[in-house]
Amino acid sequence: MSGSVQTQVPELTDGAVLLRALRDDDLDAVVEQSRDEVVQRWSLTVPSSYARADAEEFLVLAHQGWASGERWQWAVEVDGRFAGLVDLRHCGEGVREIGFAAHPATRGRGHLTRASRLVVAYAFSAGCPLVLWHAAAGNVASRRVAWHAGFSIAPGETRIVRDGVRRASWSGTLAAGDPLTPTTPWVRPPPLQAAAGRVALRLRAWHEDDAGGLPPRPAGEHRPGVVPGSHSPAIIPSPDSYAAWHAAVLAREAAGELLSWVVTADTHPGTHPHPDPDPLLGGVQLAADGSWAAHGSAVVSGWLTPGARGRGLALAALDAVLTHALTSTADGGLGLARVEARVAADDRAAVRLLRRAGLHDVGPTGPTGAAGLVLEVRDDDERRGRAVEPLVVPTLETARLRLRPYRDEDVPGADDGPDEASRRFLPVGAHPDAAHYPAWLARQRRRADAGEAIAWCVADRSHDRALGYLGVFRMGPQSERFDAEVGYYLVPGARGHGYVAEALEAAVGHAFTAVADGGLGLTRLHAGTDAHNHASQASLERAGFRRWGADRQAWRRADGTLSDGAHFELLATDDRLDRRPRGRRLHEVTLEGDQVRLRPWRAGDAARVVTACSHPTTWHWLAGLPRPYRLEHALDYIASAHTSAAAGEELKLAVAGSSHRSTDQDGVLLGAVSLMHLRGATPGLAEVGYWTHPDARGRGVMTQAVQLAVRHAFAPVEDGGLGLRRLVLRAAAGNTASQRVAARAGFVVTGRQRRAEQLGDGTWDDLVDHDLLADDWTARPT
Repeated sequence: MSGSVQTQVPELTDGAVLLRALRDDDLDAVVEQSRDEVVQRWSLTVPSSYARADAEEFLVLAHQGWASGERWQWAVEVDGRFAGLVDLRHCGEGVREIGFAAHPATRGRGHLTRASRLVVAYAFSAGCPLVLWHAAAGNVASRRVAWHAGFSIAPGETRIVRDGVRRASWSGTLAAGDPLTPTTPWVRPPPLQAAAGRVALRLRAWHEDDAGGLPPRPAGEHRPGVVPGSHSPAIIPSPDSYAAWHAAVLAREAAGELLSWVVTADTHPGTHPHPDPDPLLGGVQLAADGSWAAHGSAVVSGWLTPGARGRGLALAALDAVLTHALTSTADGGLGLARVEARVAADDRAAVRLLRRAGLHDVGPTGPTGAAGLVLEVRDDDERRGRAVEPLVVPTLETARLRLRPYRDEDVPGADDGPDEASRRFLPVGAHPDAAHYPAWLARQRRRADAGEAIAWCVADRSHDRALGYLGVFRMGPQSERFDAEVGYYLVPGARGHGYVAEALEAAVGHAFTAVADGGLGLTRLHAGTDAHNHASQASLERAGFRRWGADRQAWRRADGTLSDGAHFELLATDDRLDRRPRGRRLHEVTLEGDQVRLRPWRAGDAARVVTACSHPTTWHWLAGLPRPYRLEHALDYIASAHTSAAAGEELKLAVAGSSHRSTDQDGVLLGAVSLMHLRGATPGLAEVGYWTHPDARGRGVMTQAVQLAVRHAFAPVEDGGLGLRRLVLRAAAGNTASQRVAARAGFVVTGRQRRAEQLGDGTWDDLVDHDLLADDWTARPT
């Protein structure tokens, strides 16, 4: 090149690099640079067969560019050696675009950054208002030079056409007066260490050659353990998409918006070989809306390969990233104030993982929550204290029952309720039907995942069919857990067999067992029930719970009405044997006669009870009945029959038509007969009481019913009876029908209590006392 051409090219230097005109003696180095694989990968204009003749032509074009002002081309020289090329192309209206490339022998030393600053400063001094920079998307080295020189790089990718070829590009601008220093932080994930059991993990930056370690199946087939936030690149790359994915990750790291780690098994602890031979297990990343340095918040997401799941690796990797994120910058962390995660609402594994890592729920991702859930953590020390271990529902067995986790197939049958009793005594939705069972089950599982509740399916051991529910719920965090509430229900066909008390016995044992021994480690259990739900109260007492109080109008039923509540508690230190009722449980037997059958009460009897107890004759002789007598009173009466039998206090049986004389197996309700005060002060003694439905009076129904009850009362225990020695019976002197029943059953008059019974009209009548001894009964002719 002639000397006149060289004098047209201004020499620029900062003392470390020299920018000068391109010379003939540079051409061999230009050929070496142009044939380099890095230049070949990213350049669209350099032919793969670049030769000396191409370099000579390039030299001519450089001369012409300076002469026309269209292209200012410099050679970069360092320590007297050719180190690369840098140019400024004219784009119109004084705007120029920078280009640069380094000789392979001098890369990685910052020479191009120095050169870029020199040429843009020269351009601005020459009146250029703006310098542009473009590079193929993924050309991280070029982007780093532009970033160091102060270019503002646009987010994402643009499409540009260069020499007739359209390609995805990164773009940046630098205006006159802008500082020639980085405008955003360029972050790279530092190496992190973690351990899951005996597996040592290493979290490091992604390498260009990591595509070979990715799962071979498409990314869409892998469900991530933590789904990405809306601002993250696709969370799981596939081998085919890895190059573009990696470029997007690097771009966002360069903008200070992302840190993305690959999770590997550290098979070479203490060393960091490259390329990395350790198996690739997954990835974790932190993403932000813009630089998190500006607002101190990020979104965490991650995934594991299928073979790495279920081994605790995800928790270990997530814990390492969260610790780094929340550690102060002075201590080597990111110093973030908040990290959040966004998860699909039905991704139980993700929710469980995040809660175990110490994140807690803050709300849905959308206005209706349909898109998923948001969890967050703000302090690393607090995070560890708030970590939630999902509760495992253990299988417990008793003599007759199996308490086990609910299954999808435990859908309630048509006869499994909820029935009238459930709707009356349980909160809305507590007892699901078939249509609501999936949502109910999902809710129970979420509560277990949150460490708040255990829901057992109470099943019979012989067929494993579902009989009801028993739950322990409202538990605090494990570190603070000591108290919980119990709740339960049985399907209608399973009631009256003592299943609740039996199931409670097993659940209480698990609740009070230490955590180290596999239990819940509780010290107190409590329960609340409708004050009219006598069966529930009897079950609690049978399980050793103590009634400690009541409240008025504090229990809202499913139908919206209010009732009083009864409250029970049990401490781990209580002697439950002393808490239980001392009387043995009474079996609600079925006694068959020719004309009538005595059987346990059922909810379907309630309407007939209302009719009987609303009749004027019944009100007259049973003055204590409520007026008006409503369905709820009948249901209370029926429930009390089961309660009193469970407590061993009273045996109340329904008098129904005999199966011999009725098409209905149990027969229509005709009346009631009771053996009362079985836990009185005098052993072996009970009182007989009865009433007859108005449409069954005068037919001898109650005479046979009382005779059946007496026979059962006096029958030896070993024969299934009660083994009593004496029965008493009291009837108002004016109630001759009742006295005839007593006489026909063998009772004898023993005395008279004057003016001892108040009648329904407010008057007082004498009570006629009767009794019957077991010896007299057995001596009677059959």
